[in-house]
Amino acid sequence: MAKFSDLVKASVFSCADGFDKLTPEISVILPTFKRGDNGLFQKSVDSLLAQTFKNFELIIIDDGSSDSTAEHIKKYMSEDARVAVIRHPENIGLPAVSQDEGFLRSRGAFYFYAFDDNEYDVSAMETLLKFLEENPDLKAVYGASEFVLPNGNVSLIGDEDLDLDRLFTLNYIPNSPVLMRRELIDEIGFYDPHISMVRLCDWDLWCRIARKYPVGRVDKTLVKELSLSLPDSLANSYPLSKAAVRERMFTDRNDRLKPESIFDMEIDDISPRLSKRSQEEIKEIAETKFSRFFWSKKQYSVPEQSGKYLLAVVNCIEASVDMFFSSHDTNVIVLNELSLAEEMAYHLKNASAVVFCRYVSENYLTYAEACRRAGTPYYYCTDENFFDLGMMSFSHDLKYFLDRASGIMVSTAPLQKYFEERGFSEIQRVVPVVFRKSETFLDDGRFKNPKELGFLYASNMRMDGLTEFREVLKDLRRKYKIRFFIFDRQQQHQEMTAFAEACKQDEIEVKIIKGERSYDAFLNKLKPLPIHFILHPEGKNDEFRNNCKNKTLNFIATGVYASAFVFVPDIFPFSRVRDEYGITGAVYKQPKDIEEQIERLLSDKAYVHAWFNKEVSLCEKEMNPETNDRLFLKLLEASPSKRKTVQIQFKDRFEVFLYSLLTLFSLGKLHKKLKKKKKSLKKRLRFLKACR
Repeated sequence: MAKFSDLVKASVFSCADGFDKLTPEISVILPTFKRGDNGLFQKSVDSLLAQTFKNFELIIIDDGSSDSTAEHIKKYMSEDARVAVIRHPENIGLPAVSQDEGFLRSRGAFYFYAFDDNEYDVSAMETLLKFLEENPDLKAVYGASEFVLPNGNVSLIGDEDLDLDRLFTLNYIPNSPVLMRRELIDEIGFYDPHISMVRLCDWDLWCRIARKYPVGRVDKTLVKELSLSLPDSLANSYPLSKAAVRERMFTDRNDRLKPESIFDMEIDDISPRLSKRSQEEIKEIAETKFSRFFWSKKQYSVPEQSGKYLLAVVNCIEASVDMFFSSHDTNVIVLNELSLAEEMAYHLKNASAVVFCRYVSENYLTYAEACRRAGTPYYYCTDENFFDLGMMSFSHDLKYFLDRASGIMVSTAPLQKYFEERGFSEIQRVVPVVFRKSETFLDDGRFKNPKELGFLYASNMRMDGLTEFREVLKDLRRKYKIRFFIFDRQQQHQEMTAFAEACKQDEIEVKIIKGERSYDAFLNKLKPLPIHFILHPEGKNDEFRNNCKNKTLNFIATGVYASAFVFVPDIFPFSRVRDEYGITGAVYKQPKDIEEQIERLLSDKAYVHAWFNKEVSLCEKEMNPETNDRLFLKLLEASPSKRKTVQIQFKDRFEVFLYSLLTLFSLGKLHKKLKKKKKSLKKRLRFLKACR
């Protein structure tokens, strides 16, 4: 197999006079191939060199152009000291390789993606850089781009804020204009240069970034892009195997794509973990579209043992669902239930097993029916954050769905009991947030004679709980400056703002921070904050208390990751922290108890370390990733290696219709729901046809 190092070892670097003496703030990386004769390359470079922000370097990667591109680059280097070039003696054909190679040569604190079919607004760099300077908590920012379509019409992309769930379904962030901090590449890694990712490596990178860090957006169109209208664009030059892309996207590659590891990255391997169809598609692409390149093997073979994979279907990329599937030794693909029908149908047929998470929607019922016809076993998974559990009526839809599931996965013993009492068997225990000890640390220096204390409110569902801690904060305010942080994920901004205004009277600073659905993104927002303690409310209403009994101890992991100590009320299951793990100081009977423990933590270093070590031990036992790995492997081993595809017959249609009709009578309001059910039934049948 060809490695990244094989492709770039013959590259030749040259630069303008004075280039080595520059200390650029931004590094602009511009790959190009044979765009000199048609003038696009010059328009792109001219728009970059004309930027209002001047302190940047422009590294052009010429991928073996045989037209006038080299002459134009030579001219630019003679006129501007900011220009350098990496020349490939032979065409490599993978723009991701060029971008990654350019970064390895770059020196700037910020990284700007540029392309040779783009024209940039003169304020593009200045606008993006100003945004990041004003928002130091953000690692990356993007603006809008005008796409010129083949018919001459113009479409806008990048004019919407990033939403993690939508991003995992559809790529709506442009590949430029994007500006990111250099350390982001050091942590996340480069574009993936594998041949299967040639058209969607940018989407893959945005998803990898968004799972860990918040990304900003400027409301301005900064680029005009012509790629879709050009016959030699990537979209018009290479086929797309979206299934193979999706499978690869959910393979953990960040470490292998980091600057120190990228040289060993294989760019044309066919992984044994991929499904048979994806392996065949990569083989076909390699032999038909990449065989002309010097690094190609020309002939490729598919591994004898095709990898099985698990498909997880989710309503949204919530914290625990995201983390439940994020650390594993098995191949897992996560799809939002609103993914394109063609993509969903493909994976429902080809996955070894399917796991449906949380809310059982009408889409789930349709997908479960498709699984039954394809012979794909499916499972249901829920965790303690699924509040509808307390109100489950086990309707015809839900019971039909669960009765035909191969098993149910839950996060806690009370949830297991809940389903068993309702007649369900094959209940498996899972870990919804896996613990990663390598990411933990204890900053004990923060607890030695601090002048200010930082607190995090640990519930975004219960705003009335804020008042429980106000008196405690007022007492501590006599000795320390108090900062109180609240993450707003439930759009309860009005209640939070009212609390913040009330705290002003007590000289307590309250900061409301936009919440994140991804657990990694939440943690990366949390870690830089000056937080010493995390406060979990007791909960006075029955709904909150009923849900509490189903909870895990995941909140302890949040404290360990943030080097902060958690205080919880003396109710089950929070009391397990004291009763089973001996962390007595963490459990309070009344909020006033917290003050005594805080004073002890601030004065006793040994107490700090003993408490922290007990928390780590708790996390290692309660959130062991091997629990999920064993279960996933068990599911895959039990799944059939070959399945038949069942055609939809008339009786299948009648069965679905009759079942839907019976459900209608049980729900009432027949007339309105009949019209809605008729429409959804037609949609369901169309999807089931696609699953043939």
